[in-house]
Amino acid sequence: MGGSGSGNAPALKLFAANDGSKGSVLWKTDSTSDSTRVIKDINAGSAGPFLGSDFVEFNGASYFKANDVVHGSELWKADGTTEGTVLVKDINPSQGGAGPAQLTTFNDILFFTADDGVHGDELWKTDGTANGTILVKNINTISRSSPSNFFALNGALIFQTSNSTN
Repeated sequence: MGGSGSGNAPALKLFAANDGSKGSVLWKTDSTSDSTRVIKDINAGSAGPFLGSDFVEFNGASYFKANDVVHGSELWKADGTTEGTVLVKDINPSQGGAGPAQLTTFNDILFFTADDGVHGDELWKTDGTANGTILVKNINTISRSSPSNFFALNGALIFQTSNSTN
């Protein structure tokens, strides 16, 4: 799951791919064919796509956007095991989900944008728990412009957004 291997052991990576029988499922690999295998079918029993994307390493797990059909597109995390692959929080309980994007780590916090169904796409943060996944601020009170282009500069998280209709 990212750069903290021991010795010359390759780093574990997570990715989404179609296994030819279940559709898109979550896989793991350490870059060898013997280690490459399915971790979890997030859409078990469904022909719908899992669509895992935006994989980011944070606090010993990979965080990503996935659609499990029940919750829609939401924030998930995986530690490389079936049991450790879980929904972080159902941010938007509608079937479409929150559509998390812009996953960015900064100062030991994972920031991202998401739509909770009330405020539109806004800045969120998580510590990896449901209770620790919260809206940082409702920035766009007038428009529906989503924060984007995240980067760190001089000890601050910088992003672009608009809070007017002009």
